[in-house]
Amino acid sequence: MANGRKSNKSFFPKFKKVKNWKNILIYGAVFLFLAVLFMGINQPLENQTTIPLSAAIEEVKKGNVKEIEVLDNKLVLKQEGKTTQAFKEPGSNIYTLFKDAGVELNKTKVSINDKTTVNNWINILASILPILLMVGFFYFIFRQARGAQDSVFYKASSQYGS
Repeated sequence: MANGRKSNKSFFPKFKKVKNWKNILIYGAVFLFLAVLFMGINQPLENQTTIPLSAAIEEVKKGNVKEIEVLDNKLVLKQEGKTTQAFKEPGSNIYTLFKDAGVELNKTKVSINDKTTVNNWINILASILPILLMVGFFYFIFRQARGAQDSVFYKASSQYGS
């Protein structure tokens, strides 16, 4: 700056910009793989005791259960200080199940968590993602092979002057 010229150095270092879509695709695949790996590692551990459905009905009948949380076919029974789980048949309704057993659910809070949309998206991605990865892999392999073939042709044509 003493000689009147501007310095080419900036305060922030320049980062290499992603200029083609191949790099974006590779970064996206790595990010998706790490996200799936992270989600698999962070699944909550099942530290709840499992009891039969008949024992769960008896606990609700006695009034020991404050809340029942329904997750697909799993019933999570929240009592004072402990949490237990029981499994019901697929497609059975919890209200008719307890009504047929002669248990009133008016003192117990029942919450139903529906995660079918998340499961549907996971199933769709699990079926389509491997196909897309294979198509992308073969596309890049054939593209590199074509580039190598073109460079050999260019060298040969420039060598013989055609």
